[in-house]
Amino acid sequence: MASLIPPMKYQSSSTKQGVTPLFSTQNVASTQSTQEVVFVEVMDKQLEKRLNTIEAKIKALDEQVCNQPKIYNTQLIDLGSSVYELDKPLPIVIEVYEDEVVALIPELNLYASSVSDDIAIAKLKEEVISTYLRLLELGNDRLGPLALGSLNTLSRLIVKHNA
Repeated sequence: MASLIPPMKYQSSSTKQGVTPLFSTQNVASTQSTQEVVFVEVMDKQLEKRLNTIEAKIKALDEQVCNQPKIYNTQLIDLGSSVYELDKPLPIVIEVYEDEVVALIPELNLYASSVSDDIAIAKLKEEVISTYLRLLELGNDRLGPLALGSLNTLSRLIVKHNA
């Protein structure tokens, strides 16, 4: 193992004792201490740089997470109508963004948005009824395969009350 203590060098001196060492024990300790301080300073700078990089990455990830919607699933158990009701619960997805809430039924490609989940769900209920009525009005002959599938699904789920 290499020593941090440099080899002893001698120089002549005009002192009474004759030759004195250039690096005394005190000078060597001082040199070691200076080297250690420089080493610690360099390591501190490297660690600070790495810490700043990690903090920047955490901040970027935090922003990405904050911009992602909060998503949860729930069900419609009614359509909020005195004329139409659901025969069974209808699964829906709620996506909560910073300034908007979107309620959607992915299978039917229906959605509504608002500032709160309650209002978005109420709008989605209206959209379900109006889409069902539009598809009924058009009739099976005028619907493409996707719209016909949506009509069939809605026809199985929605029950009309006779007033």
